[in-house]
Amino acid sequence: MNFNQLEVFCLVAQVKSFSKAAKLAHLTQPAISSQIQSLESNLNVTLFTRTNTGVHLTEAGKVAHHYIKKMLQLQEELGKDLTLLKEGKLANQ
Repeated sequence: MNFNQLEVFCLVAQVKSFSKAAKLAHLTQPAISSQIQSLESNLNVTLFTRTNTGVHLTEAGKVAHHYIKKMLQLQEELGKDLTLLKEGKLANQ
């Protein structure tokens, strides 16, 4: 599991489509599918129900989405704090 997979997962969950997510992320649809399949394999769950009209989060997907959003937020906060620390604008905590 890596942060790229987590970001792709959240994007697919948001737009409810692998192909729309691919366009927004400037990736191919197979690349998006591969990222999601890898994440599902790593978590040992199915994250999306796939239909002809798009995709929808499964119950496991909803739980994963809740935690993955927190993980991505923490990653962003970490990056900001490290930047501030380098600039001398953040005291060691």
